[in-house]
Amino acid sequence: FLEKYGSVNIKMAKGQNLSLNSNKINGVCGQLKCCLKYEDQVYKHKSKALPKQNKIIKTITGDIGKVTKLHILSEQFEIITEKGTIKRYTADQFDKQLDNYKFPQRFDHISNETAKVIGLSDFENELQPQDYDKEVKEMKKRSKEYADQVFFDLFGAHSVDELITDNKED
Repeated sequence: FLEKYGSVNIKMAKGQNLSLNSNKINGVCGQLKCCLKYEDQVYKHKSKALPKQNKIIKTITGDIGKVTKLHILSEQFEIITEKGTIKRYTADQFDKQLDNYKFPQRFDHISNETAKVIGLSDFENELQPQDYDKEVKEMKKRSKEYADQVFFDLFGAHSVDELITDNKED
């Protein structure tokens, strides 16, 4: 359905935090997947609100930590605080980057508190996994319906089996 493929590069895959495994980012043609180009603009836009990975930052709650993981599509990030606690925040909780801060090199104990996202209400924290799963299922359903319609428009059949059966009857 694409009339023009446009240029796709490895920087787009890196910007989407994809594994640079060629089996995962290459299409059946052997080239980088075209969808990287279409998704790149969204990832760039959402990344602007987030701190940079591996930087020491301060949150608006006063926590200081090193950014360990970015969740670009949900506009969230994780840090390990100077006290050894891993926490997850929404992008609006990012205050500033600290360039000359002495961050601990090791911790005696690390605790993970990422089950609750700081910046979301208690209600949002409880519903988030279910809503996300529901949204993903709905998106997959719409994608399949679209793909089925494109297939029908191109070949006049609803499936490959139907196409083969129709050709055998002719």
